[in-house]
Amino acid sequence: MKTMDIPMVSVVMPVYNVEAYLPQCLGSLTGQTLRDIEILCIDDGSDDRSPEIVQEFAAADPRVVLLRQAHEGVSAARNLGIDSARGRYIAFVDSDDWVDPDMLRKMTELAREQDADVVVCSAEVHFDRDCTDSPRRRQSLTAALTAPGGLTLDNDGNAVPWEILDRPGAWPFIWNKLIRADLLRSRKIRFSRNLALGEDGVFLQLLFQYAARTAFLEDALYHYRYQRKASATQRLYQHGATRFSQHTRVVETLAGELSGRGLLERNGERLLHWAVGFLYGDYVALPVGAHAEAAQGFAAVCGEYGLAAFGAGWTGIERRRLDHLLDTKRKCPPWKRTYGLVRTKIENRILRLLRRV
Repeated sequence: MKTMDIPMVSVVMPVYNVEAYLPQCLGSLTGQTLRDIEILCIDDGSDDRSPEIVQEFAAADPRVVLLRQAHEGVSAARNLGIDSARGRYIAFVDSDDWVDPDMLRKMTELAREQDADVVVCSAEVHFDRDCTDSPRRRQSLTAALTAPGGLTLDNDGNAVPWEILDRPGAWPFIWNKLIRADLLRSRKIRFSRNLALGEDGVFLQLLFQYAARTAFLEDALYHYRYQRKASATQRLYQHGATRFSQHTRVVETLAGELSGRGLLERNGERLLHWAVGFLYGDYVALPVGAHAEAAQGFAAVCGEYGLAAFGAGWTGIERRRLDHLLDTKRKCPPWKRTYGLVRTKIENRILRLLRRV
């Protein structure tokens, strides 16, 4: 392949029944001030006009490419996009969102200036008018997507991947990142097809294991349409036991990936710390009588990968939470569940305060 045939950025965008939002999204991509891009639209078996809309854009702009697959899900679509991408960098966009005209230019300039494997930008969250989330939840989400500008982190292969994940903007979304394409290929980083949710998070946790340098850009260049995706997730996983089971599968998938790559030992304690924080809120909110069965699933994952041993020296709040998550005979009557919910909220506030000290 000639160098001139290699675009600077390949945009990978899964498409599934988004005819109402797709023109705005594609318009924001074809209107990028960085012209040296390709836009790979992977139709995931849509049954609306989405493929036709992509074809209309492709007829007017040869940088737009339509790829098609049977309905296999967003992970399979993104993986096809990675395998088909020709660009030096890869960016992922959700087809019901949109981006600023300068997004790809600013991110590639920073990537080259800092020799970064990954660039993270801020995102502006757009809430639908019928969004029922509290103002605190909205503020929290906005803060979580406001990247610390002017920061570039070098990865020493030890604790740094988890420090990066703690930075606003880094986790759990994939779409505000620009990633060096050869890093994804050489390390065989792909999206897990066995996850119904949480696939972005596992992908990023693997990515930051290998990224040598990560640069942050405070500019809010990505526009995230919140309520549509959030409501779909709520409909699918509104049952607490189902949600806990799916989240346990995320932990299992990440543990399996790290183990298979020889990275579990150096990441074990941080992984367990993350898993307890990720699961415990769902655990205490489970319906009465569901706690013991939920713990069986988590205990099985810990047993398979020896995760509990990494918490051997824990004390205090984290130790008690880990013990609860591993207690496969725990009985939780209604009063105890209510007490646990209240206590957890108080403890979470204490933990947040401690992190600021």
